[in-house]
Amino acid sequence: MIKRRYTYNPDTDTFMEIKPNPRKKAIKAIAYLASVIVTSFVFYFVFSLYLPSPNEMSLMNRLDNLKGNYNDLNSEVENMTAVLDNIQARDAQVYELLLGTQPIDEHIWNGGIGGHD
Repeated sequence: MIKRRYTYNPDTDTFMEIKPNPRKKAIKAIAYLASVIVTSFVFYFVFSLYLPSPNEMSLMNRLDNLKGNYNDLNSEVENMTAVLDNIQARDAQVYELLLGTQPIDEHIWNGGIGGHD
């Protein structure tokens, strides 16, 4: 059912039908569509930022676990480095006390570090 609009014309003392303007209809439709699109983008970004999906939650938990494992491995490497430095210092003392020679050069100790040119 088409809605018809009328306006009163006091000069002729009658009601006249208002013809719909297609340009105004198009502008209203575009404005409505733009407001719907903007509102949907706002809702999407708000929900994606503050309400993560179950898949995202599991990935964040996994990332936290991996960060913890990484920190544990770093501390183990630091401990092993400290032990190796201690071994190198004791070896240098043994060379000086028992053999009466200079300790092994640092470049030889670090011979396994790095690669070739």
